[in-house]
Amino acid sequence: LLPRFGRRVYLIGSNYIWGWEVNRVARELIQACGGEVLGERYLPFDSTDVERSIEEIRATGADFVLNNLVGSTSYVFLQAYHRAARDDPSFAPERRPVVSANLTEAELDLVGFEAAAGHLSSAIYFDSLDTPQSRAFVKRVRAKFGPQRRVSAYVVNAYNAVRLLAESIRTAGSDDIEAVKSALAALTFETPLGPLRIDGHTNHAALRPYIGRFQADGTVEIVEAEPEPIPADPYLVDFDAAALAREIAGSGAGHRGQPNLRLVK
Repeated sequence: LLPRFGRRVYLIGSNYIWGWEVNRVARELIQACGGEVLGERYLPFDSTDVERSIEEIRATGADFVLNNLVGSTSYVFLQAYHRAARDDPSFAPERRPVVSANLTEAELDLVGFEAAAGHLSSAIYFDSLDTPQSRAFVKRVRAKFGPQRRVSAYVVNAYNAVRLLAESIRTAGSDDIEAVKSALAALTFETPLGPLRIDGHTNHAALRPYIGRFQADGTVEIVEAEPEPIPADPYLVDFDAAALAREIAGSGAGHRGQPNLRLVK
């Protein structure tokens, strides 16, 4: 985001631990790259009082907004942002996108396709992922729950969690916790995300992050993807701020006119 849109960022989130922690990590990443956080605001659950944040974004002239709101507050915020864009071109998603860390394709009916169109979200899965494993999983879900059912990262991870537990118990021949953990770390599973393995050291999986752009028809265009799964680094234990800063500096962060996000084939 920094190379494509700029280093001046506005952070907004729901007022609880997840919003605080994601924005704390975001601030660390932004400042490591010479960026600036122009505003950081937290709203109560189910709050609809988003207009003050819209006006603060207008006043600060942020380059993009990192959205960590949850549920209905996120939907109301995106709807207000869309209304602001009708009169102020700086709110257009191609100029100043809202980038969500948890908004899924399953919520677009509640946001409104038009309000979401052009904005971005980061996830480890979108149901538009064009792989054999993903296509097969989406087909099975829709056969069971109906052709309109959306398949988000949360659906996939719920399935994966049960599948990994069942396979690990079967392999261990027991539901003893330590035996199951050992079996889990030794297995590789075929999932809608592709091959998945749990690291016995961190108890996390290496995953491929994607950036999706919401479309006016309610679909998600995957516009950026890491080519290989990235090993988990819980709480940025191994994070190298200097290396990230060099990478961003080399890509011309903060300068307008950078290439658009690439379309993943």
